[in-house]
Amino acid sequence: MDINNKEFDKLCPQYNKSFYLSETLVIIFIILIIISLVNLEKSNCECAKIPEKRFLKEWFIISLIVWVLIILFFLIGNEDCYIKFIGNNGLYLFILIFGLVNYIMLFRLLLYLRKLRNGCECGYGNIEKILFWYLVIMFSFIALMILLGLIMILVTIFKFR
Repeated sequence: MDINNKEFDKLCPQYNKSFYLSETLVIIFIILIIISLVNLEKSNCECAKIPEKRFLKEWFIISLIVWVLIILFFLIGNEDCYIKFIGNNGLYLFILIFGLVNYIMLFRLLLYLRKLRNGCECGYGNIEKILFWYLVIMFSFIALMILLGLIMILVTIFKFR
């Protein structure tokens, strides 16, 4: 990043606020997922115990721990700004890999919730409905961004040929 220290100090509070907000929302979302999965385990609903559910609860518990550790590291550590925090190459690589696996597990959760929605009345409650539609919107938005990126790449290639 090529900005001087005064500009950097002005940017940091903005990055910190958005970091805290986004981390808090992620943690709340993961807690909702864990609550839903634990409630499904405790229920007597046999149709909710399908192979697609395997390792979902465990992953999201690990994910919750990692996100809490990241925010605690940021709060307790002597990091001035999120930009500096994420600038650490090892940490950046870990977060990148962790994020990729997290998206894969979120997609697995979407597939699991879709199966519940299509054939399991006792396992598809209000939390599952909220999670399902949130994931549908999120993955639709990601697909749209990827499509727009590909279109822009193709337009650029053909324009500068």
